[in-house]
Amino acid sequence: MASFVLLSFVFLQQNIAYADLVPKPRTYRPTDMFGNGYKESLQKDGTWKVSAITRGHDGRGFSQEMALLRAAELVLASGKTHIQVLDFTGQVGTGTMVYGKEIVRIVVRASDEAGPPTDCKPRNKDFCVTLNAADIVSKIRPTVHP
Repeated sequence: MASFVLLSFVFLQQNIAYADLVPKPRTYRPTDMFGNGYKESLQKDGTWKVSAITRGHDGRGFSQEMALLRAAELVLASGKTHIQVLDFTGQVGTGTMVYGKEIVRIVVRASDEAGPPTDCKPRNKDFCVTLNAADIVSKIRPTVHP
């Protein structure tokens, strides 16, 4: 599991998206009645908690991309340029014919600084990164259905 998550961050940092490897459908939307989609909540400390749940046929890694895209939209709407990922958890379900649901939860902070965050929460500090929000939107937005 940890290698999947780390590989995903490496792919995003190297300008490679799972979207290039995964067929449609990949529907980007708020959480629906079945629990699929994204949701966010603003925390008292000014960070955002963003969760994304995707179905197996959306393709492996899509939940992470959905969470990052939503976080990027929130950051840009706040007038900032970068996403600082402070915490990251993920879970890949199993299915009989296809991958099961994927669940990703990230805690992010909006920033104008490109430097790494200093107050990371996960045990593996490789998951704490700062990403350019506009780059995230430009790479992921064209690969999803609204």
